[in-house]
Amino acid sequence: MSKASPATLRSFNINLHGPQRSGESDPPETNAPAAGPTANTAPLSPLGGSFEQLCERLERLPRTHLELDGSFVHRGPAPPLHIDGMIYDANGQVQYVQLQGTSDHATWQELIDVLSSDKSRSPSVQLLQSGELLSLQSFERQEWKIG
Repeated sequence: MSKASPATLRSFNINLHGPQRSGESDPPETNAPAAGPTANTAPLSPLGGSFEQLCERLERLPRTHLELDGSFVHRGPAPPLHIDGMIYDANGQVQYVQLQGTSDHATWQELIDVLSSDKSRSPSVQLLQSGELLSLQSFERQEWKIG
């Protein structure tokens, strides 16, 4: 079986959160299944920044359409590349962003660069189907075989 290239299309349904509060790394990788519904249950921090700040950044991103309620779509340079999103905020901060779509790594990275404006904090990814919690890097390795 050959390794997938970064250009490979992947479909996903995730929440993008701030980093895990008690550590930035995933648990050690094993072949054993995770106990319980999630492999890692460390509390999550907000993604950060205000709703308004994130909306301003999204409005500057090419091929992105943003609605006033915080829903948006980011399209790749050609179909079927698209990522639908919804921003959730509370207490003046973006708590998380739900993302669903089909994307190659380049289109994904274009959007993630805007959503995670604080480069010193690596976001966490929660897989909605399983509840599994991954670092952004682990999610990208899993989906696009990056790194």
